[in-house]
Amino acid sequence: MSYRNPGQLVTKYNPTDGVIKQNSVEKPNYNEIARKNAKANFDIVRQNDMNAQKAFADYSKVVKETPYINQASANSILSDSIDEYAAAKSRLETATGFYEKIDEETGDVLYSYDNDLKILANNQAFLNGFSQDLSAINYMTEEFDKSGGFGSGEGQVDAMFTSPYFTLLKSVQDPFAEGVNVEYIKEKDANGIPSLGIKLYGSRVAEVNKTLGNEGDSYVIKPGELQKILNNQDGDPSFVGLYYKNHTAIGDIKQQTESIGIIDPKTGLISKEYMVDGGVTTKTNTIGGYTEQISTSVVNRDKVNQTFNPIIKAQVDSIMRRGDTSTDVAINQYAQQDEDGNYYYNPVTWDAVNNKFSIDKQNPVILGKDFFDRNLTEENQKTFGYTQEQYNHVVEILKSNIYQDLGFTQQPQQTIIPGTRKNIPTPTKPTEGEIKRNNAIELTAKGVNSLSKLTSNELKDINKVQAALSPIANLFGGEIQLIDDKIVLTNFYKEDSKGNVSISDKSQEIDISNLTGLEAQKKVMQELLNIGFDVNVLDYSQQQIDKLVGGYKFDPSTVSSEIDNLMKKLVTADGKLKSEADVIRIIKNKYKDINISEPLWSKGNDIKIGSTILSDDEKTYTPDKLREALNIELGQTQKVEPEMTDEQKKEKVIQLIDQYSK
Repeated sequence: MSYRNPGQLVTKYNPTDGVIKQNSVEKPNYNEIARKNAKANFDIVRQNDMNAQKAFADYSKVVKETPYINQASANSILSDSIDEYAAAKSRLETATGFYEKIDEETGDVLYSYDNDLKILANNQAFLNGFSQDLSAINYMTEEFDKSGGFGSGEGQVDAMFTSPYFTLLKSVQDPFAEGVNVEYIKEKDANGIPSLGIKLYGSRVAEVNKTLGNEGDSYVIKPGELQKILNNQDGDPSFVGLYYKNHTAIGDIKQQTESIGIIDPKTGLISKEYMVDGGVTTKTNTIGGYTEQISTSVVNRDKVNQTFNPIIKAQVDSIMRRGDTSTDVAINQYAQQDEDGNYYYNPVTWDAVNNKFSIDKQNPVILGKDFFDRNLTEENQKTFGYTQEQYNHVVEILKSNIYQDLGFTQQPQQTIIPGTRKNIPTPTKPTEGEIKRNNAIELTAKGVNSLSKLTSNELKDINKVQAALSPIANLFGGEIQLIDDKIVLTNFYKEDSKGNVSISDKSQEIDISNLTGLEAQKKVMQELLNIGFDVNVLDYSQQQIDKLVGGYKFDPSTVSSEIDNLMKKLVTADGKLKSEADVIRIIKNKYKDINISEPLWSKGNDIKIGSTILSDDEKTYTPDKLREALNIELGQTQKVEPEMTDEQKKEKVIQLIDQYSK
């Protein structure tokens, strides 16, 4: 080895101070100088060694108190760094000039004045950040355990967005883990500044490397990844360095709704302020044998939407402004996947019949297998680099989840009205005529239903037709023939009003060319029933008479007053129409069969009564337009015949049946 001293180093210690006097001509005592030099240098080295031991003890205490780390490896790299620092410091402080020591065999610089200065600076920086690096490792693992580990729940860790190397690092804690080991090393950045790196090595690391396209059986988790954890450079609370936690958007919304009183904390139900009157219905308890009145409360659709739209959008803004990973995690967490791997969600719709929000599972919105592309431009800054459509999808995904979670899709709340219970009268034993009538209707319906299922070619096959009408043959007997599009019955049994049965000497033709639709089938049924029975034998009940006549609502003279009374319920005190939901509900409660519809996701001016849209030429939803629509529809759908007596009704039935028989 060789030694080169390129220059003199000015130090605080003067090696001749106190040994020779100024202007003295006496010969210096070099032995005394050497002795004092050795003593001073020894003191420096000893003090540095003592400082190093104290520093190691202090840092080791931090290591010992930090869980989730490899303490032996941490102490080893800590000891090496402190020793290297102390040695460089001693060389600098005992030097009398610039120095450089070179290995004569390899030519490598073993140490030098310049390198020792760098060693001091770099190791000081490393030691200053050592505790923070250990805290980062500890924090990352501790947060994983507190989150509940991998899972789809809010706050849990999403496996899709977790580095497999973190999973390996986590598995090292298992005393039975095989194929993976960990040690800490110094990693230097572009400026040569060292910081802590985590080296994973072993057969399992090699397997992960192969899957991810990396080589070898080791992997170093870079120091920069650790520093991101504590510094949270992305400003994202869900980002924990090597993994990403699921969002807590739904839980945050629920907490917010509880604070503003949407959910009653005592009952867990939607509070009264967000419900509206849904009317009164009669409920029948067949087991108990009684009926009672039920008061219904339904969700106030407009108020719920007005309250939740800004709350949901605030959560979506928070998620999407954090970037690609944040948005991808939200889709993976809150949307669903089909068997082909496509993400989809079931949108929220309004069920106007049952007055509640509904999750439309019949028409899922398919998003595809890939996540949304993000490209921040001046035009899409408000939607954080995504298209407006993509932004709306995330809004609807959260809406579908929170509306289900809070119970907005449940059936309306029902309350029994005290004092409305009534016993159901005990049913009387059916008469012989009722038994006969019901049997005849059942067999006839079965035969006509079988006929309606035959194809046009099968209706020309006598064997097919006879097989279909076998219930009719059992009822009437006789023979069934097929002529063109008609069935011809001969020699059938006929029962008169006195119960006398005879074989008819006439044939009876019934057209079966049209069996499409319920009304056409009912007509053929009635014609078949007329073959075997006189009108009086069937003993039609009053309810059946009303059905045959077609029902009766009110005469023309009452239409105006009916609508006047109805409008009072539909219009508010300031002369405006109530909400869409209220209008539809009130009209349907009054007229069960009225033709009123509301397209999905509609505005008020899309409500239709019959063929009339409720908006005027200026697209305004007004009471006048509603009154006009009701007048048109009620005039078309309601019977306007004057009230008939029971005898008149029965005569009408006889006329109808007689007409069908000809």
